[in-house]
Amino acid sequence: MQKIILITTLAASTALPVQAAWQVQSEHSKVNFVTEKIFTNGKSVKETQLISGVSGQVNDQKQAEIKIDLATIDTKIPIRNDRIKQWVLDTTNYRYATVKADLSGIDEQKLTVGAAKQMEVDGQLTIRETTLPIKLFVKVTKNAAADYLVESYQDTSININQYGGEAGVQQMTKVMGLKSITSVVPVKWALTLKQTH
Repeated sequence: MQKIILITTLAASTALPVQAAWQVQSEHSKVNFVTEKIFTNGKSVKETQLISGVSGQVNDQKQAEIKIDLATIDTKIPIRNDRIKQWVLDTTNYRYATVKADLSGIDEQKLTVGAAKQMEVDGQLTIRETTLPIKLFVKVTKNAAADYLVESYQDTSININQYGGEAGVQQMTKVMGLKSITSVVPVKWALTLKQTH
């Protein structure tokens, strides 16, 4: 039940440049979220889940748009993957979550290789047809002349109930014989971006 991740709809405006300043390297990027299930005896278990399908870009104005493929959720349990995708997220109709954020506070010209910059960023997360503001805690590290690691230095909490997932969470709770499953999940991410020009 997740959320992921990640990452926000921007104060946008007119048309964005066709060419991206930075491009997400999907094979080296991921989003993680933590779920907690509470048993009828009061004991609880927290589990870290993975979303591997991450793509997107940052344009010349440093406006980021990240797409998170919710169909790539991996909880290590296939039937649970299916239940989350079908009941909680409805990935058949709403496969992608979208994060948009303003990263204009980053001046890559001032970052030397190995140097990092941290900042809080206001963004927007869209899941299904719901878009809500989120706070992102972004750390940007310059790994090489044109390569950057953009990751969270603090979790972002996402309440899946706010995105239409409440009934699905309740259904999973019932089927699994649990007392409850937390609807608020902490999300973190690590994205590798390549500067394109």
